[in-house]
Amino acid sequence: MKTAFLTEEIEIKNKAHILYTYQSEEKYVNNAYSYIMTGLSNNHHVIIIENDILTKKIQEKLTGILSEDELGKVHFYNNYDYYLANDHFHIDRIVQNFNRVLVPLVKQNISVRTWAHVEWPKVENISQVLMDFEENADREINKHGIISVCAYDGNSLSASMQNKIMEWHEYFMTDDALVRSYLYRGNDAIFPSLSDQDLRDKKVERQLYAKNEQLQAFMKQNLDSVMIVGQNEKVLYINHIFEETFGWSADEILGLNVYELPVATAFSKEKRDQKDQNIQNIKEAGSIYKVECTRQTKDGKSIKVLQTCFPFRDEDDQIFAWVVILRDQTERYQAQDLLLQSDKLSIAGELAAGIAHEIRNPVTAIKGFLQLLNADGKNVRTYYSVMASEIERIELILSELLILAKPQSTDFKSNNLIALIKDVITLLDAQANMNSVQIKTICTNDEIYVKCDVNQIKQICINFIKNGIEAMDSGGVLTVKVEQSTNEILLSFIDEGKGIPESILKKLGQPFFTTKENGTGLGLMSAKK
Repeated sequence: MKTAFLTEEIEIKNKAHILYTYQSEEKYVNNAYSYIMTGLSNNHHVIIIENDILTKKIQEKLTGILSEDELGKVHFYNNYDYYLANDHFHIDRIVQNFNRVLVPLVKQNISVRTWAHVEWPKVENISQVLMDFEENADREINKHGIISVCAYDGNSLSASMQNKIMEWHEYFMTDDALVRSYLYRGNDAIFPSLSDQDLRDKKVERQLYAKNEQLQAFMKQNLDSVMIVGQNEKVLYINHIFEETFGWSADEILGLNVYELPVATAFSKEKRDQKDQNIQNIKEAGSIYKVECTRQTKDGKSIKVLQTCFPFRDEDDQIFAWVVILRDQTERYQAQDLLLQSDKLSIAGELAAGIAHEIRNPVTAIKGFLQLLNADGKNVRTYYSVMASEIERIELILSELLILAKPQSTDFKSNNLIALIKDVITLLDAQANMNSVQIKTICTNDEIYVKCDVNQIKQICINFIKNGIEAMDSGGVLTVKVEQSTNEILLSFIDEGKGIPESILKKLGQPFFTTKENGTGLGLMSAKK
């Protein structure tokens, strides 16, 4: 039968009625001391009902060990007042005394455990009196839901009396061991016969074995790299995928501190002073934590991984280890690069088709007029005028294409957006007046600073303001509105034109799409870039 030694932290956490028959006074004192220390570690108050001699010995063991606050949680009472007063073992009075010291603590929602050294006067029929007493005590302990030890001097207790008393105790304890009481009558449903208990234990063992096998299969067959880190921050386990991905064997990794792993060399250099913040976060959060980061293989290759951490918890919901899963993101990033390249090729194809279409028309016109010049020497000035206009159109298309295609050097600095907008409005005021358009601004502040490239922001504003001016055939008001929130700035250009049909709205920003007679269809695309 499984035992749990009281000199270690026993596995009983909530309610238990324990019969302790001791032989050695020294072991008795040690077990009482262990019981007190275990109770304090579980934040229990401990009530000790003991004679003066043994109380003194127990207190001597506690001296210098407990703080003043801890000593305040240990309550000593003389057992003579409980059991031997007036040489009469009166059950009702004993229960009253017990509740007198217990109930005030229970009412404060304080967890309590008790240790009572039962001593009795030499009276007739004491065996039946003790049986009745322990039956009442068992009922009170179950009612309050506490851990309670009833200690008897084994040298003064006959074997037959011990067996009778065991009927009202869930557990039986000696100086060296603690076992379930196979005679307990208090709750047959909770404490079945030995054969039923044996079957239940075997069932639990099979369940634990099955869970362990499932966990092992998860670790070994997982397609991602798996690592288990213990409470001491040492690596306890890595799977074979970890070995294949990073090139280090289990012999080289196991036992290393997680902060000093060679796979995290590049990361550690970046955060030398704060070690591995990711593992620290999971320790503090106690839940699943994900982050994308870079890890290093044995041959020096850097790979991007999605690192997932989560805790392993024991039956008391305490964290005893962490699982770290490293999912290789190389293929995902390669797929993204391929998709990006595909998008670029698609855009390049669209631009090429648009360029061919847009430039073919003026080139055809120039070619035709050159043929006319060759055949007819008259009207030369008219032909030159048309050709010059078409050549200017080609130059305009090519200049806008260069803005899109040519890498532009950027100079990001903090600039006052309001002053920048006013400069653009000053530049376009003349064009606005010629088209009967008034430009006004609405902003909550005269100074709103943003980190930007001045030329790029100005080009965007020019494109949108020109579009707004050209959208109002009969003139009107063009409003430039600046709204600032905590993390962003909304810049709006609001005209009074007739609006854009839904079918056309979807095409805005496509290369060479325009509704203007002399537009290139590249302005919005340039602004978007």
